[in-house]
Amino acid sequence: MSAEFELPDSLARSLRIGDRGAVFVSTRVLDRIYAIIDKNGKREVKTLLTGLYRPNGIALHNGTLYIAELSKISKIDQIENQLDNPPARLSSTTICRRTSRTAGSS
Repeated sequence: MSAEFELPDSLARSLRIGDRGAVFVSTRVLDRIYAIIDKNGKREVKTLLTGLYRPNGIALHNGTLYIAELSKISKIDQIENQLDNPPARLSSTTICRRTSRTAGSS
């Protein structure tokens, strides 16, 4: 997919391209993940997830989208198969969560 698009300053935090050409964008400022897809020759932007806590990075591996928020890493398996119906929440797919340490603990 060959496309040009403009994003406001500080909007896009991370971009990844899926095997089928979807462009995934994380936005730390808006706390969202978007997918930009080609549908019949026109670009369409889909909001995949909202209400995230500072999503500061995304990665794709074998069809799975990994989302790094400030305090956890979550995943959505086979994301390009779910673009029309993404999961409403990530709580059941959290793979790692940061734990707090108190002073003096190891």
